[in-house]
Amino acid sequence: MTRRNGENALEDTRKRIKDNADILQKRQELVEHPFGTIKRAFNQGYMLLKRLPKVGAEISLTMLAYDLTRVINIVGVEKLMEEMATVKVNSLY
Repeated sequence: MTRRNGENALEDTRKRIKDNADILQKRQELVEHPFGTIKRAFNQGYMLLKRLPKVGAEISLTMLAYDLTRVINIVGVEKLMEEMATVKVNSLY
């Protein structure tokens, strides 16, 4: 009987998942939903740009779009626009 390289690590991982199923379930509920939504709704299955600074900017814009979409779905456009009109922004210049 032969074993692949890393088979012990796979077994350890399977055991940790089995022993901590509740933690994995909570992680899936909290973390993985936004990424699945972003991949599906924003067509972001992969990055279009290369190199860390460009990918960082791309993912930041994608997350901003996701956050704005969530806010609009939760509070509505009218309430968002009202709140934005009352916000006082300090000028950087």
